[in-house]
Amino acid sequence: MKTIIAKNNIRKGLLGVAVVSVTAFMLYLILLLFFDNINTLFNITAHTEIIKFHTTSKPISRYNLNNASIHVAQNYEFKEIYNSFNGSLEINKDVNVELERISNGAIIFSLENEDGKSIGNLYNASNSKIYTASDYMLIEIHEVDSLLNSGVSIVFPLSGIVELGKSVDVEIFEETSPVLRSGDISMTGYSNFIGKGQYFEAGSEQLYLGDCLEFKDKEAIGFVAVNDNPALQVSYRIEAEEAVVRKPGPKANNSGYRISASLYDRFVNDRLFQGLSLIFATLIALSTVFDFVQNIKKSFKI
Repeated sequence: MKTIIAKNNIRKGLLGVAVVSVTAFMLYLILLLFFDNINTLFNITAHTEIIKFHTTSKPISRYNLNNASIHVAQNYEFKEIYNSFNGSLEINKDVNVELERISNGAIIFSLENEDGKSIGNLYNASNSKIYTASDYMLIEIHEVDSLLNSGVSIVFPLSGIVELGKSVDVEIFEETSPVLRSGDISMTGYSNFIGKGQYFEAGSEQLYLGDCLEFKDKEAIGFVAVNDNPALQVSYRIEAEEAVVRKPGPKANNSGYRISASLYDRFVNDRLFQGLSLIFATLIALSTVFDFVQNIKKSFKI
């Protein structure tokens, strides 16, 4: 009699554990589906002829310039102020920067402050401020191969709201259209709610000739490098809910497709979720096996 009561208590205990496990697991799934926002860390490397960014704050680092010709807007005219400048450029906040290099040509900077304020300051090789720019500046660095062969490192910091590539709509005679050549996006997801601090792989995405990559008002940090390869090499990272990849052709609000870490990626790759799933599944399996064994014993009156 005592043995039967003990077995029944064990059965009820395991059944209770199974019910609690299933309930807890279903609650966990509901919280994941409806309350847990997944953010994505995007790591981008690309080979491009153009990249644009907007400085949301004053960049910490200056831009080193070698053998640069510098033009500014003065009294509604475009004027060259330096022909072979060696020094650095300090960029201010709220400046639109467009960096371009087509094939093995010159490196071209265009900088503009849409509010009519100064885009920044020029410093000479002795680190003395020598010029405060107006709201627009154009910088051209020629003979890039000669600079590289002489051992000059050409790397520019990248920070702010970045737009990679350029939409090619209508071609104009004798004008060139710089485009993205190729790129790779590596995505890592993480949670802000359950299992905060748990990161998981979320796949990758390829960028092809003529594509554009955009993020909505999210700041990136990285760098642009010029080396023996044509065009520009860029590498940066950004934290956002999603990115938009736009294919070549006329740009529209609904064109392109969105990429981000998904709930499926978390189910497949999140170790915390996998661990909890294994624990719940083990408890349910033990309860089921015990109940099955007890039913077999009853059937055969063991």
